[in-house]
Amino acid sequence: MHGLGPGDVVRHARLGLAWNRVDVLNGGVHATNEWMAGGSYALDRAKLYLSYWQFRTDNGAAPDARIGLWTLGVTFNVTASGRILGSLGLLGASRPAAASGNDARQITLGYEHDLSKRTTLYAQYAHVANKNGANYLLSRFANTGVGTGNVSDPRAFQVGMRHSF
Repeated sequence: MHGLGPGDVVRHARLGLAWNRVDVLNGGVHATNEWMAGGSYALDRAKLYLSYWQFRTDNGAAPDARIGLWTLGVTFNVTASGRILGSLGLLGASRPAAASGNDARQITLGYEHDLSKRTTLYAQYAHVANKNGANYLLSRFANTGVGTGNVSDPRAFQVGMRHSF
């Protein structure tokens, strides 16, 4: 067995699948269902991410809701302890019919720098572009704001430190 040399390329892939159902005993919604499939592929200094998430309701009297979210992301190691991050999220509401077309896009750009194995400094910028009456927020991009009338295109910049205990 030998170790990796300077010209060796490290590759690995990961896949995941999740499903969640919540039965609601009272109210107009009988149940909520959500599922997600995603994966990542690492190649040398870059890692690519792709996922799809879908949320739908089983309603009693009202039409069912259905929202889908595609996310594509990448991290790129620029130094041994620093990475550039980027992601694009494409959200589409397909049901009820009144919400169809109330879509949004979110772009996120950032940088992380490891101070140690357990401590990382980070900075990132995110922007949501809503269309057709959608009003999705940064903090809960996929879970809020179809047709509320207070349409905005939120932006945020964050800096911080993450420490694992």
